[in-house]
Amino acid sequence: MAVHMDGRLNILKDLIAQTSIDIVEAVHPPPMGDLAINNALSTWKNKVIWMGYPGSVYTLGPQAVKEHSLQLLRSIIPGDRLCIEMSTENLVSNENLLMLTSILENAKLPLTQRQINQIKQRLA
Repeated sequence: MAVHMDGRLNILKDLIAQTSIDIVEAVHPPPMGDLAINNALSTWKNKVIWMGYPGSVYTLGPQAVKEHSLQLLRSIIPGDRLCIEMSTENLVSNENLLMLTSILENAKLPLTQRQINQIKQRLA
């Protein structure tokens, strides 16, 4: 079973862990939500997280998208149980979408620090 949950989930995280939900969809990490994805993954050990990429990061430009995305990948090593969704509904610029795409298309499972460093080097 998949359930749409976005917004401020930190106060609910332990209750969500007790449910029979299989997939928690639309989780937005900071700076939009208040629950870091690595925290959600460690709390919800038997759930898949379908994460919404935080749209507010796009407003800061491609460099911020790059830095935020690489830090996100570092925080979720090895990357199990996570799907990252990027939205274009808020008219996200092509530059931002291309930056995020160039990172995520090279993020193969299992994620490693070495692999993330190689992605960063390719984008330098």
